[in-house]
Amino acid sequence: MLKLFICEKKKDYQKYIYDIVKSHVWTCDYSINIEIVTNNENDIFDYLEKNQTTGIYFLSICRKSKNICIENARRIRDLDIDGYIIFVSSEKCYLKYVIKNKIEPLEYIFNSSIDFKKEIIACIDYAYKKYISNSSSIRKIFSFKSNDERIINLKLEDIFYFAKIKNSPHMIKVISEKSKFEFRGNLKETLLCLNNDFYRCHKSYIVNLKKIKEINKGLYCVVMDNDKHICVSKRRFSEFLRVFKSSN
Repeated sequence: MLKLFICEKKKDYQKYIYDIVKSHVWTCDYSINIEIVTNNENDIFDYLEKNQTTGIYFLSICRKSKNICIENARRIRDLDIDGYIIFVSSEKCYLKYVIKNKIEPLEYIFNSSIDFKKEIIACIDYAYKKYISNSSSIRKIFSFKSNDERIINLKLEDIFYFAKIKNSPHMIKVISEKSKFEFRGNLKETLLCLNNDFYRCHKSYIVNLKKIKEINKGLYCVVMDNDKHICVSKRRFSEFLRVFKSSN
């Protein structure tokens, strides 16, 4: 899941940014968690030093503390090299300091702009789509905490499918070539942790497209390499066939 951080000194702007972000994330059903809303950068540093994550950062920059703001942004960049930093300021003159220090922000937004809200939303959309695209292309391992509190790492290429556990709405089982595990979660969040070889073919299943050995169009199901029959949603069947064809 992509994390989002807001560090704004002025309470009114802080709340305004938060309200925009919260509404847009909810409307788009993005897998983004608003992790910290603060006026103190140290709250973000403390979090990043304890958690490895990729985040979206809305950082205010002002006249009295522009050098400190730049240094804080540089520190965030060191802790989260793939993060998306958006500076929020009332003046254009600070932009040159950002460029000079090679922080590589996603955007520099002026809070006095009539398009302030649109620019915030555009940044969130871009960062989220970029994050999902990058994550899907490079992931090779699925990591999770099992029921017995162990951290399990499975090679994606070894996984057959994920399935909801009946009568346990917050539990998922994962079946691989050599093992079977159960863990707490949901299929929507799980899919975001996988690569493009995986497809949610049904409200209860995610399948590895590379592990399908047969498609039964009459019964709307697939047969996995381990001989398990998995249902495919009738509504998604045409899309599933198109995705399956493009993956092989």
